Order: sequence, then structure tokens, then C-alpha cells
Amino acid sequence: MDPEVEALYGLPLDEFTNARDALARARSKEQGKDAGAAVKALRKPSVVAWALNQLARTKSDDVEALLEAGARLQRAQVATLEGGDPDELREATRAEAGEVQALAGQAASMLRSAGRGGSPAHEERLATTLRAAAVDPEAGDLLRRGALTSELSPAGFGFGVGEDDPLPSLSLTSSRSAGRSQQKQKDEAGAAVRKEEERAERERRREQERELRAARETATRLECEAEHAEERAREAREKAEAAGKRAEELAQELAP
Repeated sequence: MDPEVEALYGLPLDEFTNARDALARARSKEQGKDAGAAVKALRKPSVVAWALNQLARTKSDDVEALLEAGARLQRAQVATLEGGDPDELREATRAEAGEVQALAGQAASMLRSAGRGGSPAHEERLATTLRAAAVDPEAGDLLRRGALTSELSPAGFGFGVGEDDPLPSLSLTSSRSAGRSQQKQKDEAGAAVRKEEERAERERRREQERELRAARETATRLECEAEHAEERAREAREKAEAAGKRAEELAQELAP
């Protein structure tokens, strides 16, 4: 992603659309219509994605710690599937959960400061996206760069266990079985990402429809106000003309 495009995701949420459209116009003039269209197609981040993008820009070390915890969790999952130490999986899960909770709290605070929410429901959605980014390299890179556009789902990216939770059955004894399990996880992850993208697209379209309705209502209101202003101006001109004529008549009557 080029620097100008990436910078869009660091702007206040209300400024994104105007800045994106301005950059699209500039790219069209400089590089042609295709370049402008590519920028115009960039999606406005959801509220949750926006908060995490700001977090990545202000708390980059904390985000990096989350991604490292996610990588550790993945290694522990694979090792456990191959007969490794279950205690490491439990410890890696706890470490990843701690990073997620801390970052979700910080992002929720940012939402509250910006007047964008920050409720427990928002915090859970933030945590869900952070968990997904922690174990998916592509999503993790988007988070690291602060360029997320929508919320993510961790479904299919692996399993986690709490301190007192029983471990899943790990009776896999061959690399072929482990490979099939990992492929299943990847397939489930792909399906989850596609589902999330579809949901985000529906949300984006609903937001655009709301913006369109609001724009039309504003245009109608301003047109009415303009018509009323024109009518008042016309009446004022007529009164001014009448007053001018009366003044002339009185002047003639007073003339010697």
C-alpha cells in the first residue's frame, strides 16, 4: 500500500471519505482514470477497524507484542497436534488472551474519547478482531500497518484452551492426519473471512444508503430554504420599488 493511501486510515473517521475522494481525483489527473478508480474503491473503515488502526499508530509496540503472542500460540497448537507439551499451549493461550484484553481496552477508550461508543459490546468486537489478526498473517499485517477496513472473525484460525479447560482430543498420530486437520482449519478460516467480507460489504452498502438518504434530505431542505430566500428577496424588491415610487410621488406633490 502506498504512503498516501495508507495515511487515509489514520485520519479521523469523518474525514476519510472526503480525503479518499480528493486523492482519487488527484490520481485520475496524474495517473489516469484506472488509478483514480482504484483509490475511489477503497472502503471506509468500520468504527471497530478505525479504532484499531489508530491503536496501531499510537501503540505499535503493544500491537507487535500481540502479533508475537499470536505466533507463539500457533506454534504451540502445531506442537500439541504433534504430541508436544500441552502446558505450553495453555500458557501461550493465556499470554495471547492477555494481550488481546489489554489492547481491546485501549481501543475502546479511544472510541469513547472520539465519541464513537466504547461500550462492552464494542470492546468484545475489538477483542474478536484482535484475536483474528493475532493468528492470521495477512490480517496481522493490516493491523500492524493500521489499514484495517472491517472487523474480523477468528473462527477457524485455531483453538485455545483456558487454564482449567480440557484439551481437545489429540489422537492424531501421523503427519498426514495433522496435515488434514490444518487444511481444514485453513478452509474454515477462508470461509470465515469470506463471510466477514460479505457482512462488511453489506454494512458498507447500508452506510452508503444512509449517507445517500441524508444527502438527499439535506439537498431538499436547502432547496426549500433557497426558494424561500428568493421569495423573500423578491417581496423585498417589490416593496423597495413601491416605496421608491411613493417617494417620487410625494416629491412631486411637494415641488413648488
